[in-house]
Amino acid sequence: MIEVLLVAGDTPREGALASSVAALRERGARVRIAGYVDPVLLPSELRRVEVVRLPWERPARSSAVARRMWQHTRGDGVLRRHAREADVLVALDPKSVYTVWQLAQRNVRADAVHGVSPALAAVESRAAGRTRGAAAYPSLVPALHAAALSRRVGRGMLKGCARAVRFPFTRRVLRTGAGARTWRYALAVPGIPDGLRARAARGIARRLRQAGRPMGAALALNDVARRVRTPRLRGELLVDAAAEELRAGRDTARVADGVTSALAAADRHHARGAHKQTATWLLRALNLLFHRQRHLDALASPLASNPEGYLNPWYAGRAARAVLAPRGRAAPAAAPLRGRPLRLLTVTSGNANFMPLLQDELAADSRVETRALDLAQHPQLRHLTVAPHRRLETALRGGDTEYGRLTERLLRPYLDWADTAFIEWCAPQAALLTSLDPGTTRMVIRLHSYELFTLWPQLTDFSRVDDVVFIADHVRDLARDVLPALRGEHAPRLHMLHNALDLGRFARPKDDTARFTLGLVGATQVVKDPRWALDVVRLLRRHDPRYRLLIASGPLNPRVGAGARAYNELLERDFAELEPSGAVRRLGARDDMPAEFARMGVVLSSSVREGSHCAVMEGAASGAVPVVRDWPFFAERPTGARTFWPGEWVVAGPEEAAERILAVTGTEETWRAAGAAAARHALETWDWPVVRPSYEELLFGA
Repeated sequence: MIEVLLVAGDTPREGALASSVAALRERGARVRIAGYVDPVLLPSELRRVEVVRLPWERPARSSAVARRMWQHTRGDGVLRRHAREADVLVALDPKSVYTVWQLAQRNVRADAVHGVSPALAAVESRAAGRTRGAAAYPSLVPALHAAALSRRVGRGMLKGCARAVRFPFTRRVLRTGAGARTWRYALAVPGIPDGLRARAARGIARRLRQAGRPMGAALALNDVARRVRTPRLRGELLVDAAAEELRAGRDTARVADGVTSALAAADRHHARGAHKQTATWLLRALNLLFHRQRHLDALASPLASNPEGYLNPWYAGRAARAVLAPRGRAAPAAAPLRGRPLRLLTVTSGNANFMPLLQDELAADSRVETRALDLAQHPQLRHLTVAPHRRLETALRGGDTEYGRLTERLLRPYLDWADTAFIEWCAPQAALLTSLDPGTTRMVIRLHSYELFTLWPQLTDFSRVDDVVFIADHVRDLARDVLPALRGEHAPRLHMLHNALDLGRFARPKDDTARFTLGLVGATQVVKDPRWALDVVRLLRRHDPRYRLLIASGPLNPRVGAGARAYNELLERDFAELEPSGAVRRLGARDDMPAEFARMGVVLSSSVREGSHCAVMEGAASGAVPVVRDWPFFAERPTGARTFWPGEWVVAGPEEAAERILAVTGTEETWRAAGAAAARHALETWDWPVVRPSYEELLFGA
């Protein structure tokens, strides 16, 4: 029996429908009606037809009816089951076309038509043994007319989808190699205008990405980029393709082509004074340059290995130079007024992990009056911080935008009050604050290390900054290579100050088993590279099965990108191998780290990049022996892990790490002696009483 599903956006009342249903039954079809149908209002001739009724909500626009109908259909299990079983899917009215099109993407063997006459023809064909479902005609795909395809990927999708449902455009088909290649062949059909070919390529790329084939999307866009003759379109497609490659977890030479194309487009728009479009393409270039796949979800970074060469295209662009042009300040920072405390404004945006001790100490100091501004908690400022496009456009327009005026109105009272603004992290908050002339307020930014691998320092106007604080020499040196504004006569003053840490609270007696227990803290990102630590444990257990690793950390998030997802898959395989034997144990995120460090006799730093790694400082203060990987991002630079830590703490690889651990834990005496030496060094170098004078000098002067 041929299953026919009629889908209606409203209750059908025409007498012709009843005769059509009768004709369908005469041809051997079983008919059901689904959608926004009221059985009470159906013609009497249709009362015996099975009805699957959707809940009715009347949106304001007819186009919203179509999309709301699909949302309801997607949530109705009975209707979806009937749609999967149907041989013919019929849209009875324009409101139901989109839903039928979506159902046809999931049932590729069914005919999908608009109207009862095409439905009768489809049933007759099937009754005669001529199946016309989409899966039966893959050879028709290259003949798909580009105009119909372009309508499908734009706002006119409802009009074009009735023709498109016959072709294998579903996620299920596109997940196969043959299905993905077929669409790439369709894009190569000669005679299609460049504009239509480009729009078609973007639509197909979007569906390939949704089908889990982002690399197929990148290849489709690259193929079309080679075919179009319009230089502007070619460049735009190369940018799209580069973004798809990075989304797929690949970083090839084509990404550099995308950066070049985006910057060329920005320069082209800048030349004709189109500030909004210029900002759009500058942001696309920045998103490619600082995509997390290139620096945060990978174990190597082209920025770290060659910062000047990597960023040279960015700094050479005319539009980029216009954005980066220093605006300066109308007046220099003024000395605080005598007779009252220093007014200090601390600015954060959600992440204040390294601020509590510093804020508490300053709040208790009678020489300081403090205010804390967390932009993430401010209902209006929160939205301004995550608007890099508007920040770029405002810079191009000299501040004369609604964004610039709103920023001025909201932040000016804070700047007028403060003698000094201390901005924690060179992140969105730094870009936002320096978009304003600070008046006579002294501006201080603390840059850790992560920020250098994001776009935000590029959007920060350092000509309005008086002091930049770094937590390590190697971060300062890399920042000077990455940011030309930190070099030269008019650069802000650069300082190296350790984080404010209370290390005395970590001095607790060690458990008896701590000697053979390694600790790794905070392994929530790919750059922490916990698999390196697992290799160390494997090597140690070849000598003594008592060695084990405790990981005090939340999980790595595989949803942030393809690189993190691929790394997490390998990490989980390692855990499946090592956890059953007790070699590794995941503790999860912990609040009481002094108690956890009492169980650890060795503290590891397995990262490829760190600013200072506070967990190692805290572990050392507890008497755990530090074993620090020579962070690869900095290993070839003059400053890095070997200049930040005592030389004997730093190792080149897992083998050297295992050798150091075996040596220092060989006996109880050698282990405790090494731990005591580490604790002395930590307390004499990084504890707050030692670090505090450097902050006092920064804020109050010598």
